[in-house]
Amino acid sequence: MGSEGQLPDGVLIRPPCGGDGEGLARAWLDAGAHYARRSPALFQYPDPDGLAPWLERRALAVAAREDRCYLVAERAGAVAGFVTAHLERPLAEAARQFLRDAGQTRATVDALVVAEHYRRRGIGTRLLGAVEAWARGQGAAAVVLDTSWHSELSMPFYEERMGYERVEVRFRKALTRRGTATGEEGGDGRD
Repeated sequence: MGSEGQLPDGVLIRPPCGGDGEGLARAWLDAGAHYARRSPALFQYPDPDGLAPWLERRALAVAAREDRCYLVAERAGAVAGFVTAHLERPLAEAARQFLRDAGQTRATVDALVVAEHYRRRGIGTRLLGAVEAWARGQGAAAVVLDTSWHSELSMPFYEERMGYERVEVRFRKALTRRGTATGEEGGDGRD
């Protein structure tokens, strides 16, 4: 499920194993804090209660699947970060779709998380590079992912460091009552 082995900088990229839960949780909570500070309307700090065993169970289950990749970065015996991705196979009706990706195998990164203490030390680069190698080995034509434009860490990382390009925009509108963003009753009379 991707690259394994000690790299010259002491970083080991490996599948998850029992005992990783606390480190996975620490990285996940750091990421939650980062995003919640930048956009509290969209992100929240994850509930830490029971998080470590939940993340560990999930990591081991995902890593066992052939169509999924879950890799952990370890440095000096500690979890520094992790990445998880899955394959999307070509759609049977791809010829009727207008998006080229629909007719190709692609890998989607579900999460790439680096604990705050290890950020800007090449951990994310190693993890994403390992997912790209896994995806190539699975016959994927591309790797796709979503990130928040609010993050001063992830935007330059993906675009400048890793060579990803923006290809679409996701919009969001909060609905509080009957399709209005303001919560006013009634709307415009067209419903």
